[in-house]
Formats: sequence, structure tokens, C-alpha cells
Amino acid sequence: MNLHISKAKFLTVLVLILLLPLLSKSRLLLFGLITEGEVIGYEEAYTRSLRFSGKTTYSIVEFKTAKDVITMLGPPNSSYEFGEKVNVIYLQNDPDDCAIMSFSDIYLGLNAVLPAMLLLLWVCLYVSLKEYAAQHAKSKRSMPL
Repeated sequence: MNLHISKAKFLTVLVLILLLPLLSKSRLLLFGLITEGEVIGYEEAYTRSLRFSGKTTYSIVEFKTAKDVITMLGPPNSSYEFGEKVNVIYLQNDPDDCAIMSFSDIYLGLNAVLPAMLLLLWVCLYVSLKEYAAQHAKSKRSMPL
């Protein structure tokens, strides 16, 4: 039984896992327009979930399209300052479908929890199989003929 995972296969799966958080934003990334928005305030909301219960702060961001001025809520507990300029991506035919595009919002948000767990499992599997293969090869060499 061959339990070997090549480096190429490992890296391919690693890249696919790292791309998973982008799936929820794929329409925006492919068809969205990028504009500059400004933080105009903050809103607090009570959040209750399996992981967290308490107040969550959202930045209120305003941006302009060709026809309208849109107000949106930023990601939860973000550290944007009042008046700070942020990049907003939106769909031209539906500007309410919008998001602040930054590394931290994509890879440190709720959409990244499952991919982070998959990444951890994948790396553990790869390391375990690599060690197993090394020990198996070592035991085969040390067997008397």
C-alpha cells in the first residue's frame, strides 16, 4: 500500500484550500467594480452564535457608484478608523452586493474557519504520512535477510 503524497500534490491541495475563503466572494472578484469607501461611523449589535456571544462592532462604510451613494456594514470587529478610506468592491447591477476587500477580512473572518481546519488536517496528514513512510523505509533496511 502506497501512502506517499508527493510535494506537488501536497502543494496543489494546499493552494486549493487557501482559495476556499475566496469562493464566497467569487462573483464580486470576477465581475465587481472597485471603488473607494469611507468609514462614517460604527454600529453595535448583539451577536449570539456557537463560538461567540456578546456585542459586535461593525464599521459603517459609505461609497459612491455611478448613480447612488451606498451605505454598508463592514466586517465584524474590524479596526477601521473613523474617516479611513477602504477599498470596496460591488456589482454594478446590484451595488448592495458589496464587500470590503482586504486580506484580514477574507482570511481572518468567519468564512475562513472551515478552510483553516481543513488546512490544519491536511498538513497533519501530510506530516504523519511522511514520518510513517520514513519509519517504514528504515525498518525495511534494518530487517535481517
